[in-house]
Amino acid sequence: MEHVPHQSSQANNLKFTYSPNELGIAYANRMKYKQSLELLSEVETCYKEFNKSENKAMSITDIFRTPEEIEVDKSTKEFESLYTLCWFYLAQVYGHFGELEKSAQYCHMTLKRQYSAQTYEPIDFALNSATLSQYFIGQNMFKEARHHLAAATLIIAEYASKISHMDNSISRTRNAKICKKHSNIVMLMWPVVGQNTV
Repeated sequence: MEHVPHQSSQANNLKFTYSPNELGIAYANRMKYKQSLELLSEVETCYKEFNKSENKAMSITDIFRTPEEIEVDKSTKEFESLYTLCWFYLAQVYGHFGELEKSAQYCHMTLKRQYSAQTYEPIDFALNSATLSQYFIGQNMFKEARHHLAAATLIIAEYASKISHMDNSISRTRNAKICKKHSNIVMLMWPVVGQNTV
């Protein structure tokens, strides 16, 4: 088929991103952090090299499609989501190795990408952002701590507003309780930031 040669370089790139990413995540979940770091670092390198090229992002299923059938926007989102997941797990792996600064950097970059793409789960995002603020407090980086705690507060407030408009009363009540619980956790962190930014 005529579209195969055109896609061969991109398909080759997929081989070195999707597969190592899945394996890296699997190793991380099995607490084999050295193997996980090697694979996820490989994915990160491939992603950066791919971005320097003029190739369009592809999903695994795109390999079997003609150029006319490929949905570029959808494939790009999937490819970017893959990389965001790679950074998320790199943050966890570096944390397990005690490299807290690198872990915090990758966590920050993950949150930033999730927010930009609007692909986050509100409670998880808020808690991760609030937890990261505590790391910055410990490093006397109070501006960064305040920024992440403010982000957590905003996201959880937006989620609370969304919950209030749910049609299902049972889901609304259940989610409101969960949201309130985690909102209280986030609010308890503000005094520490406030004391150090006055």
